[in-house]
Amino acid sequence: MDKPDWFLEKSPFGQVPILIEDQGTLFDSNAISEYLEEQYPNKLHPDLAFIRATNRSWIGLAAKNYLVQCKTQRSSTKKILFENKVELDKDFEKMEAIISEGPYFSGGTISMVDAAWRGLLYCIVPKS
Repeated sequence: MDKPDWFLEKSPFGQVPILIEDQGTLFDSNAISEYLEEQYPNKLHPDLAFIRATNRSWIGLAAKNYLVQCKTQRSSTKKILFENKVELDKDFEKMEAIISEGPYFSGGTISMVDAAWRGLLYCIVPKS
């Protein structure tokens, strides 16, 4: 709640994560991930352009759910918790159908999609 001034100067929306580099600051999870992907070896994106684009679509779906997850985690009652998680359940079911051959999104290799969805796993709640 009491974010320091230096942080607010670096993060235009006052949100985490941020990555501070010599040339400036990145403030979006996807931008940070893409930057790290381009800068370092051991790539998490596949080589084929169409598969990379498909993966980015699934990463976008994960990003769409971050605020839904936060709302769900802040539910004030069990009833509200289960109501809020209905939207998450729909997208988790879509993801489950894709990773059925797992253990990762791309089969046996971890990818940027897995990294993007990992943060949402903190909100898995048993069915009511």
